Amino acid sequence: MTVANRFLYFSSLSEELLSRSNRVRNLIGDAHWLSDGHHKEYVLVDVFTRHLPSGFLASRGFVVSPTQQAECTTEQDILVIDSAVEAPLFHQSAMLIAFPDSVAASLSVKSTLGQGEIADAVSGLATVLRVAQPTVDLSRLWCGAFFYAMDFAHPETAGAHFATQVRTHCEQYFTTSTQSPRLFFAAATGAVFIVEPDHDKGNGYRLRCYDCGTLATTFLLADLMEHLAMRRGLTDTTLALAADLVGMSTEQ
Repeated sequence: MTVANRFLYFSSLSEELLSRSNRVRNLIGDAHWLSDGHHKEYVLVDVFTRHLPSGFLASRGFVVSPTQQAECTTEQDILVIDSAVEAPLFHQSAMLIAFPDSVAASLSVKSTLGQGEIADAVSGLATVLRVAQPTVDLSRLWCGAFFYAMDFAHPETAGAHFATQVRTHCEQYFTTSTQSPRLFFAAATGAVFIVEPDHDKGNGYRLRCYDCGTLATTFLLADLMEHLAMRRGLTDTTLALAADLVGMSTEQ
């Protein structure tokens, strides 16, 4: 008799992403990095779409200001739009453009977690916060990055680079504990980095680093789903509860 094992199920999400993401490179090698990168984004969007609540859309795109025509983000690898708030301005051919009010989340997707990739991911996500800040409560925004592999031998080394980039590009957006964004970075090979408001201080933020083994993808997905639930007025999701029960390892 086969016994249910949720740890193996949740672990398989990372394994699925890694297996599917390598198919293009296995066939064409390093010949077309852009095609390989876009394939990795589509693989992650596919996993997200299976879990998104009704009314949420996920696609590559841009966020534009409703009041300043020149204000536009850099291109975001994955935007999650709450169409129950407002439909995107443009949504065709796997590309969308939306106002900040309807943006629930933005995610940067990278093949490797390295120093340059961290800088690129955080600076790109910061453009979403910049465009949104004048009109949106930033606590309604979830910004993250997903890395298929990690260059660093120890998560705390990567954490130090995340801390530097967050301080450079995002520190100004953590002005209060109630209207600050949540930043969540994960590597499929095992590490999670969370930047959240410091409620003890009333302003500012703190960065936490975890070694999650094969569960990193699940924790990123569960954290995003919990954020989307909170946008709808809920306090928790069953996916987040199940992931927490499986257990996160000791903070680094």
